[in-house]
Amino acid sequence: MCLRDTSRITTNNKERMTTKNSLVFVSLFVAICGIFLFVGIRGVYADSSTISVSVTDGEAFHEEAIVYTAGGTASLTNTNSTTVSATIPANFYTENLRVQLTSYANDYFVSTKPEPFGVDFIGKAYDFTLRKTNGTVVSDTILQPISFTLSYTSSEVSGYTESSLAPYHYNDSTSAWDAISSFTLDTSAKTVTFSASSFSSFAIFGTPTPAASNTTTTTGGGGGGGVVAPPTEVFFYGFAYPESTVLLLKNAQVVSSTRAKADASFQFSLTGITPGTHTFGVVGEDASGHRSVTQSFTVKLTSAITTTLTGIVVPPTVMADKTDVRKGDTVKIEGKAQPGATVALYLGDTGNKIKKILAHVSANTAGSWSYMLPTVALALGGYDIQALAEKGENKTGLSQSVSFTVGLENKVATLFAKAPTHVDFNKDNKVNLIDFSIAAFWFKKESPPAHVDTNGDGKVDLVDFSILAYYWTG
Repeated sequence: MCLRDTSRITTNNKERMTTKNSLVFVSLFVAICGIFLFVGIRGVYADSSTISVSVTDGEAFHEEAIVYTAGGTASLTNTNSTTVSATIPANFYTENLRVQLTSYANDYFVSTKPEPFGVDFIGKAYDFTLRKTNGTVVSDTILQPISFTLSYTSSEVSGYTESSLAPYHYNDSTSAWDAISSFTLDTSAKTVTFSASSFSSFAIFGTPTPAASNTTTTTGGGGGGGVVAPPTEVFFYGFAYPESTVLLLKNAQVVSSTRAKADASFQFSLTGITPGTHTFGVVGEDASGHRSVTQSFTVKLTSAITTTLTGIVVPPTVMADKTDVRKGDTVKIEGKAQPGATVALYLGDTGNKIKKILAHVSANTAGSWSYMLPTVALALGGYDIQALAEKGENKTGLSQSVSFTVGLENKVATLFAKAPTHVDFNKDNKVNLIDFSIAAFWFKKESPPAHVDTNGDGKVDLVDFSILAYYWTG
């Protein structure tokens, strides 16, 4: 960043700056630039991974702060107090990046990037860009999607059906706006939240409210009644693996299960839920019993309102056929994903938070994928592998890790066995600190839930922790 002198110095033949004064001016100018450059450099390499800047209509760039691989947040506040915030997860990329948020007036893109038929721009439009610390735009795939929350005002949605609001992403290849299928609309907070792994222009669009019609509905006779409020409902639509078991969790407890169709699609519906903020999760379980990591999302439910969540994609399962592999031999990495998805595999040393792309493979019509990993180029030691799947606009987060060690002999991985359900409180096929924390919450409290009371004696005490320790998987 450098201070640019935009002032104009007018001169005439009678009044000219002497050479000495010019040199003094230039010296002062260079010194001031040096001070601002030093401040700018300190800003670029500031320790904070959170930035927050107020901007005016038009555009404002955010290149003065770095978001580290440990993650962080970035936010922008417009003059009308609407905001956009980005939540960047840990290990989202293999190096520190610069986040650039740009805000535009409502009609900025009307001629260059016109709205889709039947909908209008709602509130501000934005450009989101990721750059490396040297300024280069990141063009390859990031490891974890970034969550964005865009807000709007009551006046901006006046004349539009608020429930129709949806985020869109501008597709530079087709020169058209594509609807983002998975998002959360919170009409109480007046926010739209979604995740993205590729970056361009983003905006909220809404459908104009149709003119009211004079229609009268007549009901049958009967005793004095009243208007019955509709129930509070939530519908879930997404993809897992073909013919797989899919579990729905609400606040860390399994509340429903279903079987995915041959195309891996699934759906759930919950009715009569208490209004308020709930955390839901979806877990996929393949035919071998391997489960995915939990795809979680937090939703604020409003009384008598139906909320629909679409575009949920369960992360792939991943497993290795060996826990130890002799250097020079191969280890088979395989799992399940949505049919036709491209699965990216990431390899790193055990404990290394940053993994590098190992390979890309395709899931077949049954959702199965595999990769034979040669170890001849790997050094002796432990390694972790994770996977994510991408199909069209749908992209998952990273899978759980699978580990193996390159050494002097081969050791076949033992057959998978599920963790006993009476100690696996969050149903992730593991007995670890998460289950311990759940039990600790209910320790010596009255009337603990039956699924936390491991021995069924109506209380959670040291006996239950001993049972947890016996089945501990880590």
